[in-house]
Amino acid sequence: MNRQERSCNPWSYSYRPNALTQRLDSEILRKAQVAARTLALAEAQTWIETELNGYKSGDSAPPDRLLTGRIVAWNPYHRWIPVIFQDSREAAYLSKCFVGQPVGELEGLVKHGKTTLQFPFSSETELRSMKGLDAPLQPTRHLSRSSVSGILDAVRNMVLEWCLQLERNGILGEGLVFSGKEKEASAHSNYTINYNTQSLTPKSSNVAHTRCKL
Repeated sequence: MNRQERSCNPWSYSYRPNALTQRLDSEILRKAQVAARTLALAEAQTWIETELNGYKSGDSAPPDRLLTGRIVAWNPYHRWIPVIFQDSREAAYLSKCFVGQPVGELEGLVKHGKTTLQFPFSSETELRSMKGLDAPLQPTRHLSRSSVSGILDAVRNMVLEWCLQLERNGILGEGLVFSGKEKEASAHSNYTINYNTQSLTPKSSNVAHTRCKL
C-alpha cells in the first residue's frame, strides 16, 4: 500500500478501475467525519453529520438537494396524469422537492428504486391541491432516479475537493491517524466544504417534512 492509499482522502481508493461504483457515499462520509473530528474542523463536521443524519425544516442545505418534480395525480382509469395549474407560480413552487433524507437512505433509493420515485405532498398541501382539481384525485410529485443520484454525485465532489485541500497542505492522515504537525497545520487554515446554501424557511415546510419513496 503506497502513501496515497494510506492518506485521509477517502477517494484514493476510488481512483482504481471500477472502484467508484463499489464505494458507498455513506462510507466515504464516515471516513471524512473521522478526519474532521480528529482535526477539530467544526464546520466540515457539521455538514458531514447532517448529510449522514438528514436535514430538517429550517436547515440551510446545498442547492443540489432542492429538486424539481413533475406534479401528477393518480387516475384509476388512466393511471398517472399531469396536474395543470392556472397559476404558473404556484405550479413552480409546489414542484420543488427538498430531499432532506440521509445519504444512506438515498443510496438505497437509487440502488433499489424504480426509474421514477414519488415525493408526496404534506397532508395539508395535498388536501388544498385536491380542492382545485376537477376530480378528487390524489396529487403527488414524481422525481427521476437520476436526479436523486445527482445529490450523491454532489456529495462525492464536495468531499473530494475538501480532502484535496487537506492533501495540498500536507495533511495526509495515514491510516486516519494525524500527527501533531498535521493537526497544527489544520488549525491555522480554513478547510471548509464549499457549497451555496439555501435556507428552508417555514414557507417551504410542506416539502421539508415529506420523503422521497419508491
